[in-house]
Amino acid sequence: MLRVVLVAAALAGTGCRCGDPPVRCLDAAANAARRVHVVAGALAATLPQVGEIGRVITERCTQDAWPVAVIACVHGAGSERALRACRERLSPTHRAALDRAVRPALGMAP
Repeated sequence: MLRVVLVAAALAGTGCRCGDPPVRCLDAAANAARRVHVVAGALAATLPQVGEIGRVITERCTQDAWPVAVIACVHGAGSERALRACRERLSPTHRAALDRAVRPALGMAP
């Protein structure tokens, strides 16, 4: 379960290519939730939590106004490792807010 928390919280790494339309928080969160779904399936975590994780990531991304480069990173992340690298690009304050929000989504204490 901790691995799922790390994956869900792991957000930002490729940056935005000039000329590309900006990626929305919702799109980035959908990609992150798909990655969590893969890990959750391997760990037998409940899959309804995956939808909640996507909602939480969208909310944190929007409310905290994540940098475009972080959003693009999360959107393009193709693995758990890439999501973790993206997460590390968030400020310590935003990382902590994300971690606090994701834990209850997984049924864990905040």
